[in-house]
Amino acid sequence: DRPKGATVLDFAFDIHTHVGAACTGAKIGGRNVSIKEELHNGDIVNIITAKTQKPKADWLNYVVTAKARNKIKACLREEEAKVARFGREELCLLYTSDAAD
Repeated sequence: DRPKGATVLDFAFDIHTHVGAACTGAKIGGRNVSIKEELHNGDIVNIITAKTQKPKADWLNYVVTAKARNKIKACLREEEAKVARFGREELCLLYTSDAAD
């Protein structure tokens, strides 16, 4: 049973975090719909994913369930941490190569 206003994205994250994080849209009753599409009772939903897809901050505007909201926030924090680590590594390389000169 889905809460009122639940979207394709809510459903994708309910299936699995990786499905939600890679969701690009869905097919409902044979027609392509966006991640924002609201689900209705009896809808047959096929989630469409892409390996290159990553959660975006604006996705928080398209979900109504706490589970989806929390998973999106966790994915965003994880991505932010990766970027910060990469930046630190680049700075370390820059400083060590400058020190060697």
